[in-house]
Amino acid sequence: ETTGIMTLPLKQGKYPIIIIIHGSGPLDEDGTYVANKPYADLAWGLASKGIGVLRFTKRTRKYYSAIKDKGLEVTPDLESTEDAIAAFQAASTFRETDSSNIYFLGHGTGGMIVPRALQSTNKVKGIILMGAPSRPLPDVLIEQLEYVLSLDTIISKPDLQKKIDVLRKQYQMVLSPKLTKETPAKNLLLETPASYWLALRGYDPVMTLKKSGKPILILHGERDFQSNMKDFALWKKSLIGKNGNANSLAKSYPLLNYLFMEGAGKSHPAEYTIFDHIPEEVISDIANWEIGRAHV
Repeated sequence: ETTGIMTLPLKQGKYPIIIIIHGSGPLDEDGTYVANKPYADLAWGLASKGIGVLRFTKRTRKYYSAIKDKGLEVTPDLESTEDAIAAFQAASTFRETDSSNIYFLGHGTGGMIVPRALQSTNKVKGIILMGAPSRPLPDVLIEQLEYVLSLDTIISKPDLQKKIDVLRKQYQMVLSPKLTKETPAKNLLLETPASYWLALRGYDPVMTLKKSGKPILILHGERDFQSNMKDFALWKKSLIGKNGNANSLAKSYPLLNYLFMEGAGKSHPAEYTIFDHIPEEVISDIANWEIGRAHV
């Protein structure tokens, strides 16, 4: 079990509910990234517009030691899918919930993984993707890691090349047909266990969402280096207009990064240390989408 926070509008009644599924890393319920708490921003902002938000501590944060001690296989389903399903089931029972209007909001890799939950939660009304990868995760990660390394002005060129060579070897091992559950994690991208990569083989989040027929809201910061505009373009091409649900919508924000916070110039991880909030425009775009119309 994990603890969660339900943020509700002041006015009593039944509301649409958004369940936030975390991005990468062992995050708390606020999605704390250094100085910022984007999930708390979303919860308070959306509650002020008549929408309830359920957020919770990620399993890999709360139970990190237990997962390690028991030697459990770390997979996307252990990390996110199972809790998404449990959160949907819990939200459905709350007296404040309009049970016909429950949505998943997946941030970063949470957006890539959350379609896996739809087979067990087909009553979800729609999906919101914020900065979500649409391409295979190893491809997205190798781009991201090489980009971050390219920003390091202190490292020498030979040392930089050595680090890139190691990353590319790890990337190739993740993709290799020789990959097994016994392959040491230190040989793989981000030293993430083989069980995680094997579970993603054959999984296509774009086609999974498309087959669901659900309305999708795709939001992306144009300065996001963790999941870049190639991912946004693929979601948009596959799920918007004649290719998807008529109520699906895609929007990108020129000034926003992965945390949906403003910056200028080339995006850098150091931005996450600057305290800020998600702009009101993003909150309004979520509230004014299908959710707001459905609750009129």
